[in-house]
Amino acid sequence: MEAKVIKRADKVIPLSKKEYELLSFLIKHKNGMVSNSMIEEQLWSAESYINSNVIQVTIYNLRKKVGKELIKSFRGLGYKIEI
Repeated sequence: MEAKVIKRADKVIPLSKKEYELLSFLIKHKNGMVSNSMIEEQLWSAESYINSNVIQVTIYNLRKKVGKELIKSFRGLGYKIEI
């Protein structure tokens, strides 16, 4: 597993490869919202099947590391990053 690091408020935060890819995808779409299907297609398209909650678990783990206020959930719609 290839790890990545980011820096936030002078703190170095290690991220898994998928957490980093998800954060990058959210930042790329910072002016809009991203749905689960958009995330799945972008980050897991090469895999034939992913568990139904893998996106939610990755979001949860990412929030624990970068702060839960950074990523907002909109029930039934998707996620938005607040930067």
